[in-house]
Amino acid sequence: MIKQGGKKKLDNLLAMFKIEAPKRVDEIEHASNAADACASARVLKSSAANLGLMGLEDACDQIIAQGSKFSANSELAKLPRKFLVRAQDYLERGRKVI
Repeated sequence: MIKQGGKKKLDNLLAMFKIEAPKRVDEIEHASNAADACASARVLKSSAANLGLMGLEDACDQIIAQGSKFSANSELAKLPRKFLVRAQDYLERGRKVI
């Protein structure tokens, strides 16, 4: 990544991730419907993939897979909390590394 975009670009990606990733997890946690939760998980997944945070990327995949089982406007009461907890855990691990 450093060769393609340089250190400045990497620093910008890291800075944006540190600010935006917690917001995305919060959006997933407080989403009122499956479509909103999945949209936030997709954005977070993309950021995690760009930085090589595979655990967080996988947790987002699981949220997206579970959320897609519901209609777009359904409530997320049935979405297993373990997927959100896993995303939060991997986010914290990633923040410690970067």
